[in-house]
Amino acid sequence: MTDRVRPLDVNPQPPRRGLMLATAAVVALGGFGLFLATGSLSPSTPTTTAEPPTPSTTTPPTVSAVPGDELRRLVPGFQGTVRGIGLTEDETAFGWSWSSGDSEPRFSALPDGAVGSWNGDGALIAAIGASSFGSSLYFGPPTNVREVFNDVESFAWHSTEPGTLALVTSPQSDGLRELWRSIPDDTTTRGTFNSSRVVRFDFDGFLAAYGDWGFALETVPPSGPRQLTTLNIDGDLVAQGPLAYVDDFGDGRLLVATLPDGGNPHLAVVGLDLEAAEPTGPDGVVGQAVLSPNKRWVASVTFPPEGTTLWLERVDGFDGEKITLGGDVVLPVGWSSDGRWILLKADSGQETGTRLIFFDTGSAAVHTVEAVDAVSGLSIHSTGVPGPATFFVPGS
Repeated sequence: MTDRVRPLDVNPQPPRRGLMLATAAVVALGGFGLFLATGSLSPSTPTTTAEPPTPSTTTPPTVSAVPGDELRRLVPGFQGTVRGIGLTEDETAFGWSWSSGDSEPRFSALPDGAVGSWNGDGALIAAIGASSFGSSLYFGPPTNVREVFNDVESFAWHSTEPGTLALVTSPQSDGLRELWRSIPDDTTTRGTFNSSRVVRFDFDGFLAAYGDWGFALETVPPSGPRQLTTLNIDGDLVAQGPLAYVDDFGDGRLLVATLPDGGNPHLAVVGLDLEAAEPTGPDGVVGQAVLSPNKRWVASVTFPPEGTTLWLERVDGFDGEKITLGGDVVLPVGWSSDGRWILLKADSGQETGTRLIFFDTGSAAVHTVEAVDAVSGLSIHSTGVPGPATFFVPGS
């Protein structure tokens, strides 16, 4: 079905570089505050089969730099690209892409106020922005992002197919939302968009994940715990539970956040039935983490008195280490496909700009780079030398 697809010529205004260059610090992250503000997550208390690892406490040196030099010189050893969606103080939005050989990011025009992300291979952008229909999905390569679908509330890229996504509409005239998935073809990378409706549903939920296994939708009520709903690939209800989505293993298992009554938040692995939660990661982790590309390691952070701590642990809980990053609130946002680089985003209380933290899993070096642009939806792609065998995709 393509009756709702509306390819339109969209020529949004380019971002105002003068304003962006006048800003010079970092953007406040809402993920940690949102997680704590949504109340307790209280699934049945899981059990664990392993004691937490005894990690190293060595703090590696941090190198700070100011943009103006090539990114590969600011982050020694990095070869690749960091991508995201930028936003100025006056709500001008743009695709943001900084490659290791460039001395500053490149920009692609997006509609005002757009929020979204790039796909896995960096060929396409999808973002939800204002339109004459309220909010629409904008989609395409960075040089040709167009309005393609009306009345969209949320979307998620397919976890293993870079050019495919699913979306959820605003409530229709009868109050039901609709779940659609795209049908890519050979012309998708040039900006075409075809889609098919999967199911209509009657609850308030935004799309958190999409894969061959099905769909995960999350509800954040004004009070009480978040609710996670899983559907199979045909749109049939599988389960609902008081959990928060974190990441996707790609095989029907999900990494979720739980918060037992009166306890600290914790990461856990569950199936689509949302039962038999198996804990992973350290105690007191915030509700944001990223899986390694081989899905055997999880990177998460805690905020003990000595400062933000990055934890790298086996999902099965039998190995790990920790790295003290300092006083900033820092959250992991991406792990490069070669396994070497973990990208984190810092919040130092400033109103504008973005502080990027590059952690090299091979050398344990930490590199801090200040970007003058406020960027969200960040991802990292590396084309350089892989990291150690424990983190490298074909490795252990």
